Amino acid sequence: MFENIIGHGKLVEQLKLEVEDNLLPSTLLFYGEPYSGKLTTALELARVLTCQEKSGQWNCQCQACNLQRVLLHPETLLLGSRSFLEEISASGEVLRRNDKPFARYLFIRSVRKLTRRFDPLLWEGQEARLKKIFPQLEALEGELEKFYPGKELPEEKVWHKTLQEIISKAEEIFSFVGSENIPINQIRRVSYWTHNTSPGRNKVVILEGAEKMLEGSRNALLKTLEEPAPGCYFILIATNKGAVIPTILSRSRSYFFPERTVQETQEVLTKIFREDPGDYHGLKEYFLAWNTAPVQQLRGLAKRFLTVALGKGDGGRSLEEIMPENADKKYAALFLLELASLLQELISCDNPELKDLSLPLLETWYNKIKETQTRIELYNLNPSLGLENLFYSLRGWA
Repeated sequence: MFENIIGHGKLVEQLKLEVEDNLLPSTLLFYGEPYSGKLTTALELARVLTCQEKSGQWNCQCQACNLQRVLLHPETLLLGSRSFLEEISASGEVLRRNDKPFARYLFIRSVRKLTRRFDPLLWEGQEARLKKIFPQLEALEGELEKFYPGKELPEEKVWHKTLQEIISKAEEIFSFVGSENIPINQIRRVSYWTHNTSPGRNKVVILEGAEKMLEGSRNALLKTLEEPAPGCYFILIATNKGAVIPTILSRSRSYFFPERTVQETQEVLTKIFREDPGDYHGLKEYFLAWNTAPVQQLRGLAKRFLTVALGKGDGGRSLEEIMPENADKKYAALFLLELASLLQELISCDNPELKDLSLPLLETWYNKIKETQTRIELYNLNPSLGLENLFYSLRGWA
């Protein structure tokens, strides 16, 4: 049970005991920094809860576990948006170098994390909106099944081409994911689904971006959580627990996912992605390397932005010199992630340049960065305007 989770030993033990003693709450909130393993743990918990043998072992061969390993279990739903393409590209490269079962599962799951957001149940009554991507979804599923563990692959040149076609189709499908907010219609469909009981079978709803929902969706979710259906579990995932409304928090049990230790991060890179851990500072840098935004460029811009905003560098620089040029929503999210990471490093180390700055002040700046990220992602604030406001806000506090 939970054998595939690297790190978070105490948290995993807590979940094990709660499952075994039947003490697991109906609503759980997994929160913590990006790349800390929240979704991986949520998916593993869903497998454990639906295991027909009740053992929850990773190699269990019951029908439920077989479906969960390829993320096709009908009693588990995935909602919300996230960064999909970097993981799909990285997992595709792992498979390209090694076609063993672990690599096949890794790639299949990375793609299904995206395609399960288009579950017909979630879009019932709104099928016309997805008419353009139905052909891509169907074709992608047909190609993805060729990589199931146990199936013989054609010659390398052929399956490498198929692999790239799947990645390309995933990119097309991703463009239809849309807003970070989870539509109220989907919450209502989920509520109806959870109350259509399946005697003796658990249902699991994994909802990412719990802190990014708009008021209508939040209220619909809250009503569902107030009257949970028997045998149904909601796993809410958030980066910023403070942005989740109190009424939802009061109906959830929180589980904090701290950043993995250096050793645990190296283990993930080595065991899961078969990478030399010495090539990357952490998982964030590894996944950013698969993004169109160059990692070193992002880090350099973030350092200049932070240094000048805090009044510790060349105050004569113009704002245009220290901001991402024509930042779109996705680039701004990556830039803010890098800013938050840099500020965390400053908070956690004894930096002589910041000896005159109090810890509460540094934490205030960190919260400002997170607030800007929420306003851009959730309320569609113009990314460039959001970064400009953040710059002058930090400067005003310096």
